[in-house]
Amino acid sequence: MAKSVEIINTINIGVTSGHTIWAESQAIAREKAGKYVADFLAGLGVPGTPAVQWEKRPAGSTIVGVTINDKPARLRHTTTNSLGIAPAEFLVALCEDVLRNRALFVTSALVQYATEHAHETFRGFDEKSRVQIVHTLFEQGFGLQRLHAFQPSPDAIPKLPEAWAETCIGHLEAPQFVMYAHPGQIDPDDNPHDFNRLIEGADYFVDAAFKIKGIPFPKIKAEKRSDFASNEVAFRINDLIFPTRTMGEVTSENLQFVNFLTRYGSLVLNRGVVDFLLDSVESANPNLLALVRSRFSSDFITTILRNLTAENISVRPLVRILEILVGGGQDLYRQDISVSEAPPLSEIVHLVADDKNPAALDITDWSELVRINLKNAIINKAILHFEDTQTLRCFYFENSLLEK
Repeated sequence: MAKSVEIINTINIGVTSGHTIWAESQAIAREKAGKYVADFLAGLGVPGTPAVQWEKRPAGSTIVGVTINDKPARLRHTTTNSLGIAPAEFLVALCEDVLRNRALFVTSALVQYATEHAHETFRGFDEKSRVQIVHTLFEQGFGLQRLHAFQPSPDAIPKLPEAWAETCIGHLEAPQFVMYAHPGQIDPDDNPHDFNRLIEGADYFVDAAFKIKGIPFPKIKAEKRSDFASNEVAFRINDLIFPTRTMGEVTSENLQFVNFLTRYGSLVLNRGVVDFLLDSVESANPNLLALVRSRFSSDFITTILRNLTAENISVRPLVRILEILVGGGQDLYRQDISVSEAPPLSEIVHLVADDKNPAALDITDWSELVRINLKNAIINKAILHFEDTQTLRCFYFENSLLEK
């Protein structure tokens, strides 16, 4: 019989004694947080049961603090300063912050476990490179099960850890998007014309998110959860399970759904998806794509697009982004950071960095180059709509939008 592996992960949650989460009625809620962490780690293929410990912070402390495996987690301001908010809202925010700090679960014990079950080419990397590969998988929401199942082609074995990781998760159909909900939100009802169930609007709003973000999200799959209340929903992107939350009224729920997709859109960008995007614009821009492919790899462009979407920047103007990449290195100069004036509204690229020639630019430099150039292009287009007083007039097509 195979010996089961137990990897110990410890999460310490320090909360001020006056926080609403300490109410006697919230004991079950605190247990739910522990269950979520266990499910979240199981989704990433991490063996063992995590130890989630709640601690009361010293008198006078007003903030929330979390450590994961004795390392401080980075929490959002709304989580850190959550004194007085509803316990349910606090727990969802807290669980999301644990998810956002998933890199802290990449320990030496976990990497050793991954090494024992992975392909021999993974074992051929040094420890630092193996850690980097696991970090990449977790960052993109993929678990160790994908690493364990990966069998690289003997004719094209990646030599670098970055390429190995991207090849492991790079298939076009690798990204997944799953919604968990009560059967009542998924099963057909008696009135097909009544837009009253969550699943009925899912495809529409996935398409809306694509139009906003420019990312081809995978088709949503629905899984029934009889243990969910009728107003509860949870999502999974790839192997990354998000916390269960309570749905609000229809309008706000639809808006939250689109915001969720656009916020985490970078998780579905892999080599296969980016190649698909490049192919989709090649027929109209054959010369541009020939230049792009001669200078940049698909993995390089994938990283650029991930960096942009992580900053909530749409990649819909993909052709413009590619034009910037092709021509950007030729017009690069250092902007004096002591100058307070904003950059001129032009297509000239500004990069706040040390003097570098194009060959010396790293991925961060290129991402900054694209981001700033896109900003200038957007401003140039907006100038046409400014009035003489430098006031931009906005038109709302619905009164409800104006009220928001």
